[in-house]
Amino acid sequence: MSTAIAKIIDKPETRAMRGTASVHPIVPQDFDQAFRFAQMVHSSGMAPTGLGKPEALMAAILHGLEVGMTPMNAIQVIAVVNGRAVIFGDGAIGLVRGSGLCEYVDEKIEGDGDAMVATCETKRVGEPRAVVRRFSVADAKAASLWGKSGPWKLYPARMLQMRARGFALRDAFADVLRGLAIREEVEDYPQAPQPPTPPTPPVPPTPPAAALAPPKVEPAKVEPAKVIDAEPVEAATDAPAEPEPEPVGVGQLVIEIEAAETDEALSSILEAWAPAMAEWPQADRITAQNAYEARSAALAKPDAPASAEPPAEEPALWQTARDKAAQGSKRFRLWFGGLDPQQQAELNDAPHDFAELAAEADGKAPS
Repeated sequence: MSTAIAKIIDKPETRAMRGTASVHPIVPQDFDQAFRFAQMVHSSGMAPTGLGKPEALMAAILHGLEVGMTPMNAIQVIAVVNGRAVIFGDGAIGLVRGSGLCEYVDEKIEGDGDAMVATCETKRVGEPRAVVRRFSVADAKAASLWGKSGPWKLYPARMLQMRARGFALRDAFADVLRGLAIREEVEDYPQAPQPPTPPTPPVPPTPPAAALAPPKVEPAKVEPAKVIDAEPVEAATDAPAEPEPEPVGVGQLVIEIEAAETDEALSSILEAWAPAMAEWPQADRITAQNAYEARSAALAKPDAPASAEPPAEEPALWQTARDKAAQGSKRFRLWFGGLDPQQQAELNDAPHDFAELAAEADGKAPS
């Protein structure tokens, strides 16, 4: 084989392809692009639970852009709980560490059982002191969280860690989180009771076609009616009018809450009003919630101590001392010098300001 033929038959040299540019995320530049992005995610079936509508996805994307997140990162770590945008605990620590303002975050769990305490220590760049926050089993019990069904029962140590982390990061990096609360914390907030959904009534069976046909009815013969003169009967005017229903609103609920004498009565009132509260605007529900919390706190306080007994009447010896002081310093001191030692000690030990009375006597002109 000649050298020329060998060159034709040989395969050309292949080289591996290498990327020459970094990958950048797609970031919407205006409102329409953000909504199209949200619709695409919704149609793909990748929307997380709680963001099942394009509008909810768009709200999460816009909120994420405000704190420096890419759209796909935002919909994975931002959720809506109780009508509020929140961030997962892992997303919060990632956002803080990626901001360039965090020097370190140190988390640990100490103790076992009821002595378990979660600690989160974090420090901002340029700050002289670190921020340390703790959350213990005792804190969880005080908030009625310890042993609660769900994550608190399945992963108690992890939930203590999330609470300590949320407190530390929100206190030290409020400018980075910009109002985003921690999801693991907001999920434990009490919610207003929702009215039960009535069951759907069953569909009645379709009647047979024969039953749908109207029966044939022959017209009856109608004889002309005889007109009888009769006196008109006046309508009764003294019948009592039916009372108008009283308006149902937040004012009536606040009155009943303030009149509750026990916690059981307070809970019964709130449970009875739950269906009506579900139809109220947000402002009225907040007013009712504030009234409930204020009354609950008032019922939790111990009864005020009994009023003190009225002070006893002033001793006769002291009344005489006042009269002598009003007559001037000379008579006051002559009178005081003539008392026996026991009476002088009684005046000195009395719960009155004897020195002030003597000074008052010195300021009087002798009479």
